[in-house]
Amino acid sequence: MVEVMDGRPNLNPWKDFDWPEISGYSGRPWSLPILGAYYRMKDLVT
Repeated sequence: MVEVMDGRPNLNPWKDFDWPEISGYSGRPWSLPILGAYYRMKDLVT
């Protein structure tokens, strides 16, 4: 991945994989703030 970050995208080992779409994911990570708040609360309690 260093080569990819260095400007050589043709060396990406995952470029030929067909990644399946995640069902229910619309492209915006709306659940991350909720999950972050949950785990912050959990850390405070334990």
